[in-house]
Order: sequence, then C-alpha cells, then structure tokens
Amino acid sequence: EVVQGDLVEVKTAILCEGVFSKQVDFLEQAIAYPNPTTGFMEISGSFTQKEVTIELYNMQSQLISSKSYPVIQGKVQINIENKPKGLYLAKIKTSKPYTLKIIKQ
Repeated sequence: EVVQGDLVEVKTAILCEGVFSKQVDFLEQAIAYPNPTTGFMEISGSFTQKEVTIELYNMQSQLISSKSYPVIQGKVQINIENKPKGLYLAKIKTSKPYTLKIIKQ
C-alpha cells in the first residue's frame, strides 16, 4: 500500500537496467465531489493556474456549458443545480486536460 507522497521504485537485480521511480500523487488526476451531486460540487486537482475553463457535455456529446472558474487552494467550485438530472462529462482544460464523469441527481 502507498500513501500520498511515497516514492515507489522498480528495479531488477541487474544494475545496468536502471531504476524507475515515481512519487505518488493522488491529485495527479482531478476528483469531483460530492459525486453524485444535487448541484454544488468541487473539483480538486493539482491545478497550477489561477483559473481553469470547464466544458460540460451531456451524454449526446452536446456542449451545454463552457465557463472559466477561479482556482482557490487547488479547488474549483461549480454549480449544475439548473441542469437536468443525468450523466455529464466535464472537460477541464489545463496544461494536462482531465475529463470527469459527473452524476446529477
């Protein structure tokens, strides 16, 4: 088991094959919570910019919203309270784009 910040190394008994190492970063991917949601939610990730653009798509791949949101302490707050119940895809446009499934109850 690993925890946030652990260093994982993979190597063989043969020294010339080298070592692969990576620091564990669970926030490498964006996380939306609460999910399912009734409207208000936060998206947390390792965002480095001051604001991010989030595009919201329905399951027919139709863009239903595109808006820039401020990043506060690595989190973005969004409200989909006025959207119908169902499954949505949120595309978070950063230097490393993320796509999240969001369930609206």
